[in-house]
Amino acid sequence: MRKLNHKEVLTEGFGSFMKKVGAGIGAATREVGKQLAKDAPALVGAAKGIAGIAKDINATDPLKAAQKYFTDDDYAREHYKDDIRARNALGRPTQDPNNKNIFIIPINQGTYVDEKGGKEEVMDLAGGEIKILQSADNTYQFTSVTSRDGKAIGPAGGPPKPAPGPEAPTPDPGGDEPGPEPTPEPGPPPLPEPEPEAEPEAEPEAEKVTEVSFTPKLKEFTAEKHRGKQHNDQIVVKDFVKGLAQAKGKTTFVNNYNREAGKYKKDRKPWSNRELDEFITRLKRAGVLSESQKNLLKHLHMLSS
Repeated sequence: MRKLNHKEVLTEGFGSFMKKVGAGIGAATREVGKQLAKDAPALVGAAKGIAGIAKDINATDPLKAAQKYFTDDDYAREHYKDDIRARNALGRPTQDPNNKNIFIIPINQGTYVDEKGGKEEVMDLAGGEIKILQSADNTYQFTSVTSRDGKAIGPAGGPPKPAPGPEAPTPDPGGDEPGPEPTPEPGPPPLPEPEPEAEPEAEPEAEKVTEVSFTPKLKEFTAEKHRGKQHNDQIVVKDFVKGLAQAKGKTTFVNNYNREAGKYKKDRKPWSNRELDEFITRLKRAGVLSESQKNLLKHLHMLSS
């Protein structure tokens, strides 16, 4: 076997050295990998333990409970603006002096929005407070939000309701002898019977005003109801005729009096005899006036002939 020259010696030696180094690194890596595989369960358990500790811290922190409500609750996300979720928006929790299970968190900043009747109602919650209830297992639960003036906010607003106490046991009557009957409490005094209402006096039958008696009856009406006026004054005639029509049940004629009278009276002067005669004829045709005895006898005579 020939000898290696100086260059070959250096090359061969360096290659052998690198092979040994590589083999050493591989062995070390394999050892580290084996050790990591052995320690993996312990590492995973430690990570889970750390996560559990963090979860427990969140569950047992009143401030975290409040922040969780504003972040996770559907109603809170819809009705509270993001300013209440900002850093330092909520203050440090303090224990309620009246209830050791309640923690009060002051609100430094926050806005509540609600829509009522198509209008948006916006309320600044700065100065208000949040109440957190501590359970028996040392976990905390969001309870309520109130504004600085004490107004309950949202579906869970207002002070927490105290737990109902045990109901008082019903006493066992015991024994065979019946106890004394309870004295009934006096009820309200009976209301006085209403006095019977007085029956309205029957209106006298309307006098029958005919074509012949129209003017005399109009003059009597004027002396009784419109003293100082003339019987042919437009106001007097209007009141008299409307009264006759009302007594006859001619409601349409009453409502249309101005139009009916306007056919015969064109000015504001008192009625003339001619105008009044023409209007009386119209009243007779409209059934406002009754038939006179003379006309009735005339009709009967015509029918019998």
